[in-house]
Formats: sequence, structure tokens, C-alpha cells
Amino acid sequence: MSDNRSHIDEKYKWDLSTVFVTDDAWEEALAELDSDLEDAKKFKGHLIESSKTLLDITESYLELSRRLEKVYVYASMKNDQDTTVAKYQEFEAKATTLYAKYSEVFAFYEPELMQLSQDDFAKFVAETPALSAYAHFFEKLFKRQAHVLSQKEEELLAGAHEIFGAAGETFEILDNADIVFPVVLDDEGNEVQLTHGNFISLLESKNRDVRKAAYEAMYATYEQYQHTYAKTLQTNVKVHNFDARVHHFKSAREAALSANFIPESVYDTLIERVNAHLPLLHRYVELRKKVLKLDD
Repeated sequence: MSDNRSHIDEKYKWDLSTVFVTDDAWEEALAELDSDLEDAKKFKGHLIESSKTLLDITESYLELSRRLEKVYVYASMKNDQDTTVAKYQEFEAKATTLYAKYSEVFAFYEPELMQLSQDDFAKFVAETPALSAYAHFFEKLFKRQAHVLSQKEEELLAGAHEIFGAAGETFEILDNADIVFPVVLDDEGNEVQLTHGNFISLLESKNRDVRKAAYEAMYATYEQYQHTYAKTLQTNVKVHNFDARVHHFKSAREAALSANFIPESVYDTLIERVNAHLPLLHRYVELRKKVLKLDD
């Protein structure tokens, strides 16, 4: 059976009508958001004119972000339902383009905010107490101050968002739409098309031969495309390294962890502790092999 999901009963699919009732409603929301982003261009250069402009522009910034997330999630999940459907590939592409536009329109936000001293910000909050509702949001931004570029530089990076994401998109299309896995046998001895969807259930079979066949079929297929996958990964790594370097981080790891203010020492400790206890996992596997009377 094909991996195409059009034959699956609706009751087994997620209900995206709770996000947008119809595809037409999504397209209307997309168009409205695009128009509102055009209007938002007027905010550039006015963020810290007063405490009132800071509040108004911040609320617009966050409200447009929430709407964008809703539009993007619907398009992405529709595409995830069946990545071979061209219509929803186009939906996700449009949402991605709009995300890049949002980033470009508001590229001014952080550079302009960083021109505000902590004392001036405190005065703004005193003048307009409603700003205190966003205290944590502003605190996170000010902690990133050393890594915020000039407005022109941030605009250039935002405009390249789609280009930087190309490797990930290539991987998704190859992995979810183009790649075809072999036919294997299930627990009842029936031939089934191996897919991402049934791989785990086959690996949980009580029949070791079923588990082995599914595993080997999956990874033998991946091995055929190893150079393509390696190239998309290499490109993605280069993007992360470039982004970290231009934002003055020591490494891509530091940049990734800084988003949640996690010290690199936490990451190092995690790896150290896992490695320290690996012998227990190895003993467990050896014990299972002995009890099950297996050679490997």
C-alpha cells in the first residue's frame, strides 16, 4: 500500500478545523496578516519615542506574532498530514515566506530597544504601568544586548530567512515525500509497506525477525541517500555556525542554549553524567543477551 494518507479515515487524523474551519479561512487570515505587516512598517524608527509608543508597538509585535504562529502551524500540520500534496506544500511555503517578512518588518525592534538605557526603561514603566505586564519579555531581550546587531544587519539576516531554511526544507521533502521504503512482513506474516508511521510498531513486535527486518530495511534505505542527507546536515550546521558568529557567540552551542539562558556548563554536566553511567546500560544489554540466549 502507498504511504499516501488520502485513504485514511478522517477520524484518525487530527482535527485542524479547530485552528481554521476551512482552507479558505486560512487563506483569508494569511492575506489579512500580510496586509497588517505592510501597515506595521510604519513603526520603524518610533519604538522608543515614548513609553506609549513602546507599549503600542510591542503589543502589535506580539499580537502579529501570535497570528503568524497560528497561520504557520495550520499550514505546517496540513503539509505534515501528507507531504506529497502540492497544495499544502504551497501553504507551508507561503507561511514560511510570511514568517520571513515578519522578521524583516520587525528587524528594527531589538536594535531600537537596545538604545534605551535601563534607567530610561524604568522611567517608561513608571509613566506607563501597562508595560510591566511584559517585564519578563523585556528582561530576556536586554540580556541579549551583546548579541543584537545593527538594524541594517538584522534586516539583511531576516531577509535571508528562507534561504537559511532551504536545507531543512530539502530534508523534509526527501524524508517525508520522496523516499520509499521496502515491503516487509508484519507479525501475521503479511506484506506491509514500511513507513515512518508503522516503523515503531514493527520494532515493538514480539517477533525478533520482524523487528530485525524492519530495522535493516529502514536503515539500508537511508544508507542509499547518505550523501544527500549528510549534505543537508552540513549546510544546516554551517547556517547555525554563521548565525552564531555574526551575533558574537563563541559557538553555535552557546547561541542555542542562550535562547533559554542555559549555561554551557549544564550541557557539559549532562553529557558527563550520561557517559559516567553508560556501563550500567552496557551491563543491562549483556544481561538481556544472556537471558534471551542470543549471540548479539
